Amino acid sequence: MTEINNILINKQGDITILNDSIFKGDQLTALESDKLQEGQKKLGVYIISKSDKGIYYGLWGFLDVRLGITYWTGIVKPDDKYRHLTGNWFH
Repeated sequence: MTEINNILINKQGDITILNDSIFKGDQLTALESDKLQEGQKKLGVYIISKSDKGIYYGLWGFLDVRLGITYWTGIVKPDDKYRHLTGNWFH
């Protein structure tokens, strides 16, 4: 996760890694794209989604229910609907 976070943290805008596709990843190098897709498979997460607030790792999802963890990168900390895990990690 650290390698994925390090790649995504300084990129501008939203980036989504879903299955074998990367959406809005124009600013990624080919090597970075390969590392992100490889990392997603190793972690067994169905989605990695980077926004201005954080990097979300989707562990499970069905219809409108989603379970995952977020590495928070936003300046303003998340509200009470998020549970703090450790460091910048929230659930």
